[in-house]
Amino acid sequence: MIKNYRDIFKAGVFLCGLAVAGLSQPFVDLIKMDYETRKLAFAIEAQEGIPFEKVSCETMTEQKSECLQAKYEHESNFTIIKMGANLIAFFGVVGYALVVISLVGFLANSKDEYKKKRDQKPSWRKRENRTG
Repeated sequence: MIKNYRDIFKAGVFLCGLAVAGLSQPFVDLIKMDYETRKLAFAIEAQEGIPFEKVSCETMTEQKSECLQAKYEHESNFTIIKMGANLIAFFGVVGYALVVISLVGFLANSKDEYKKKRDQKPSWRKRENRTG
């Protein structure tokens, strides 16, 4: 496994890039969706005068559909954002770990190659032993 440090490095860089792309692309859209959901939740909270989590949509006569929609979107957005954040963190951590592992592989491979070169007899000595 240590011999394939180049492939491990490529995989690590790919996963780190995927994590950065995940932060820069879809996560921004998720934040916008969360903003719209919270905007609706804050409007209901202001109307009822109690925290949104304690609002019971069943007792509301006005804006019952908006309340139910806000509750649904709030829960689903929270789940999606949490899942997305966990996935991005997973890619980042695994990518970083693979880069570190590839660095260890590179150093171990370099050490082995150095030992091989050091222990090899020079080619001129081999010829000298044959003739001598």
